[in-house]
Amino acid sequence: MLLLNKIRNDETLKEFVDDTCCEEGICAKFDSKIDKNDYIIIKVDEFYKSKKLSNTPKAIDCLIILKCQDKTETYALFLIELKKQKGKDLDPSGIPEKFRNVEKFVIESDVKKYLNRHFEKIELFLVSKMSMRDLGLESKLFMNEKIEFRGQKKRIMPKSANEIIIYPYYSK
Repeated sequence: MLLLNKIRNDETLKEFVDDTCCEEGICAKFDSKIDKNDYIIIKVDEFYKSKKLSNTPKAIDCLIILKCQDKTETYALFLIELKKQKGKDLDPSGIPEKFRNVEKFVIESDVKKYLNRHFEKIELFLVSKMSMRDLGLESKLFMNEKIEFRGQKKRIMPKSANEIIIYPYYSK
């Protein structure tokens, strides 16, 4: 767990480490089997807000690094955007840009030295208050949209705030 402890103790990043990935009552839920010491949540949008830039880039809410359960120093990475809106009320226009800007965050922040590694799994989630019907609608919004991150093309996966989305992960 050396990586997670290094980030927790990093002078610049520790200000943006949080215990939860929540905003406006919407949270990314973790399986109860996951120990709080086995993951770290970095608030990417808070990092950018702290810079007080004249043109703040759109950013996802959370970057989560989860330790794989079966190997030392292997990790999964989750990029999370939280939205209060759901279904027809959700404006999808700026969401892909937020995920694309993660690469910029990695380059501009001290997190680069920690993310310059292989991740066993990378997932992109949009979490909102949606019903099963809304899930289908939101899936269609991002069906053809692939985001490149660390050389991998990934789809944004809509998830309900009512479901657990982060499970223990075992490397392949």
